[in-house]
Amino acid sequence: MKRGLLIARCILFSLAACGAGFAYDPATPAQHSNHAREIELLQQKFLAAKDPAERGGLIRKLRRAGRGAAESEALQAAVSAMLPAALSADEAEQLLAIAAANPSSDCGETPEVASDRELLVAPRRASSQAEHPQGDVEELADIRIDTLRGSNPAEYEISGSHVQQVWRINTAEGATSFASHRLMYAAMSEKLCLVRARILRGGGGELPAVVSADQPVLLREASMYFDSRTREVKFPRLAPGDLVEIEYRLLPATRRNSWAGYYARMEMFRDGFATRLRRRVLVTPRGMRLYAVEDGVGAPEVRAHREMTTRIWEMRDVPPLPDESNSPGGSSLGPYLHLSTIGSMEDFGDWYRTLLQPSLEMDPKLRELAERIRAGNPTIEGRVRAVYESVRRETSYLAFEFGIYSYRPYPLATVMQRGFGDCEDKAALMVALLRAAGVDAEFAMVRTRSAGEIPMGAYSVQLYNHALAYVPALKLFLDGTVEFAVPGELPPDDQGALAITIAADGSLTRRTIPFASPEANRISRQVKGRLDDDGMLRFTSETSYTGYLAAAERRRSQSGDLAQSARSALARFYPSVRIVRAEAAGVTPASQEVELNLEGELDVAGAPNFFEKANSAEAREKTSGIELPQVPNKQGLPAEAAALQGDTAAEPPPFEAVARVSTQQREAVLYTSLRATGLTSAYAAQIERKNPLLVPAAPSEQEQFFYELPAGAQPVLPPNRLLDTRFGHVEVSYWLDGSHLRVETYTELAPITVEPAEYQAFRAFCRTADRALRREIRILLP
Repeated sequence: MKRGLLIARCILFSLAACGAGFAYDPATPAQHSNHAREIELLQQKFLAAKDPAERGGLIRKLRRAGRGAAESEALQAAVSAMLPAALSADEAEQLLAIAAANPSSDCGETPEVASDRELLVAPRRASSQAEHPQGDVEELADIRIDTLRGSNPAEYEISGSHVQQVWRINTAEGATSFASHRLMYAAMSEKLCLVRARILRGGGGELPAVVSADQPVLLREASMYFDSRTREVKFPRLAPGDLVEIEYRLLPATRRNSWAGYYARMEMFRDGFATRLRRRVLVTPRGMRLYAVEDGVGAPEVRAHREMTTRIWEMRDVPPLPDESNSPGGSSLGPYLHLSTIGSMEDFGDWYRTLLQPSLEMDPKLRELAERIRAGNPTIEGRVRAVYESVRRETSYLAFEFGIYSYRPYPLATVMQRGFGDCEDKAALMVALLRAAGVDAEFAMVRTRSAGEIPMGAYSVQLYNHALAYVPALKLFLDGTVEFAVPGELPPDDQGALAITIAADGSLTRRTIPFASPEANRISRQVKGRLDDDGMLRFTSETSYTGYLAAAERRRSQSGDLAQSARSALARFYPSVRIVRAEAAGVTPASQEVELNLEGELDVAGAPNFFEKANSAEAREKTSGIELPQVPNKQGLPAEAAALQGDTAAEPPPFEAVARVSTQQREAVLYTSLRATGLTSAYAAQIERKNPLLVPAAPSEQEQFFYELPAGAQPVLPPNRLLDTRFGHVEVSYWLDGSHLRVETYTELAPITVEPAEYQAFRAFCRTADRALRREIRILLP
């Protein structure tokens, strides 16, 4: 399970598919049999081999063994068995490429099901009934029919899916944007039978779509490898009025189903297109118990016939879902439908525990490691640190998302042998070691804030996209996927997430991962400088990082050029930057704080650099007279009265430089803050929103600047500012004592969900904060 990639969960269980083409294979049945036996023998040798060179040679032979469509079934089966045993990313990548180059194309006979045809639509009729076109492209129909078979609950499994999608092109822009459509299916569990992919011309006639070859899904940026395949379906020469139709069936790829007895789906009823009809159908044995959570979706039509029951959910005239950054997941936006064969927390715990328990078994080497940790650390805190550091040091983060191992950890011995694992592998390893070292620990299934809320009454593994370890005695969650972190340093997306933890006795507990305090996740910057009368500022700075930021700085200190990084950051503000010393301290895991120390020179005389470059469209908005809406602050008072000092409307727009005084004197320009990113550009760049805005767990930032000015210098100081609202706290203060200037800033953003109705108030807060933080301090030089 991976943070931020909940879509990967849907890939493995949604059975969202793409077409597989048919190829003519002139080989005889005897040749087919010989090739299949050769492939099976290569598979057996690979699973038994330990030497990387030998395994590489077997993979090359496997690639040559694919002679045509007749061998595709054997190749798919071999790759499915070999992928979980891959000991490196390179092995996995080669195996995925082999399977993608030889897609399973033998769908056999797939007779038309009369009841299915009744639930599909005739594209041209659907178009004639859909008056008043909506948007550049609209979806006339999105229909999916899942059929489950089995004689008893332990055997219930999906036996096939039937999908039809019809889009109408309404404008020339829509024809360009919908020139191709990427489809996806999970090769280890699914077999695709493409019924049709075509263009129905608005003036009559029909054209076939162009279907590309399969491609494996390799998410290198997230260090993930999936058994999923993508196929691009291209629609040439589209024009307004054309219809695009894709229809396909999905069948089980193998007879063996690791998920027998379990079925679950999370169906979102809105996407980026206006949709005339969205229909979801589930056909099940009459005795099968099914639990549904319907949010904004009406109750199904139920049809009973012979031994089967058909349930039909549908919505009509569904508006498109706005594509907006920092929106929560679909379950927070609705409407949706969650289906599962599990209806209670207790049943869910019993079911998942059967998947988890075998993966927590330890071999002698791991038991020996746990005993050393136990003997060498008398306290719980010490053992937790030792286990966390050991897992971080011995295993890197690399995800192999294949089949059941998307939700169940690999055996711990396999993880240690490979030297890598994904989030549930690392969480399971930490839990097992902690328990063996005498520390009570729980395995935590996590749904991050960005994935959306967990529907009440919904129980399925599809709802969870991350895994952590939890230590009840310390109320501490541990994320093994964060490199260079120490216990307690959780990434922003972990904070505020929902979790179900599984104790050693199998009991389940719902928990919310707390947000770290502003003090725990903070950037503290102190700059001391002496300004010469020639406009040169000689400075030293100390910047400390705590919380999850410390982990990022530990990584940066080991992998980057600190001086160059500092130079680039300061060059956003000042055109001339010279760094003479850059050092990092506290970069070992034993330290809770990382410190970056700099010494250098800045030429601060002349025209400002940062504000001129940042004078974007945001700055050019005609909002110089903006007023901060009546936002209650922490004391419940209007923001104008309690949050601001001075007249907000008198402030200049963000990024706007202070007007120059007409004088022959040279001047230097210093900046109130060295924050790299403004709040507006980071969180409120859109003028308006239709979706809620998910404000992340941002760090608090504290700055102190101490400047010694040359004799006779005349500083022009902006006014102090104080904002204290439910959105956050911003404070800017200036002091002048003779030739000594002190500037202090503090910024704290609340990790909340901003509803559309209050977005303008939030945006006004961000803009007002940016005005206060991005002011120039003009100093007339002697």
